[in-house]
Amino acid sequence: MKPVIDRPGPSQTGVWVVLKDGKIIGKVIAAYPQKGHGERPTYCAAFEFVAPYGRLNESAKGYGYDKQGACMEGHTMWGVKMSSNWESDLNKAGLLVEQIL
Repeated sequence: MKPVIDRPGPSQTGVWVVLKDGKIIGKVIAAYPQKGHGERPTYCAAFEFVAPYGRLNESAKGYGYDKQGACMEGHTMWGVKMSSNWESDLNKAGLLVEQIL
């Protein structure tokens, strides 16, 4: 594996905050690869700022599907088991998800 300094950086980064009753209770970060025809992974991380202080670190690669959704799917964060449509799942549970970057 190449050292981090020698690897290509992401072409885009997305950041979302998760809010409950107007307070930030977590964040989600996604790093999307430079163009590479699906062989470069999308990396996702999520952090809970309230108990149980969970975290998620996943990656997905391939062609023609929502790789960020694939990273989130099946994990439970903020008391919600997420599908690939994780933002909607959190909204249905009464949490607000705001993309800030």
